[in-house]
Amino acid sequence: MRTSTLTAFFAAFGYDPGHAERRANKEVKAVRRRVLKGVEEAGSPLGEIRVRPLSAFTENEVYQIHRRRVEHFFATGDEFRKGAEEMALYFLGPKLPEGACVSDEQLQVCYDYIAAELPFFLDTPGILGVPSSVSAYHTHMPITEVLYGRGGGLRANRNQAYAVVRPEGSEHVENRAA
Repeated sequence: MRTSTLTAFFAAFGYDPGHAERRANKEVKAVRRRVLKGVEEAGSPLGEIRVRPLSAFTENEVYQIHRRRVEHFFATGDEFRKGAEEMALYFLGPKLPEGACVSDEQLQVCYDYIAAELPFFLDTPGILGVPSSVSAYHTHMPITEVLYGRGGGLRANRNQAYAVVRPEGSEHVENRAA
């Protein structure tokens, strides 16, 4: 995720700009540490693993193409917009005080956040120049039904898969291939 997108996310929830920026940087560093720790605990050699922030891809041509596609479908695709709205409300709900409503600003910031990440759910192979990829997430996201479904609209590349990955012992494990 881009730090500026994450900074805007925290600002939309009432953090002053300086605190939002510090919180975003702290979150990006924490995610990086968790990824590297997980790789280390799995026994994989760290030399083969690259961890880069989303901001490292903003100049990547394939990323830019998919980002524009995502933004186009936000504007024109009813099915996609509905899935994105469900996803945004899923993320925003627990962050709001009890009884509070989602503001238009918070919803837009969440859409921007989703748009920044979705190119990797669509075509990580194209972005990274690898033969195939699996995007792993800890929970099912409403928008995956749109991206990995059949038919027209915004769909993931055929070499891009999606899996829900949970700790061992979880009752329910899902995965979807494009």
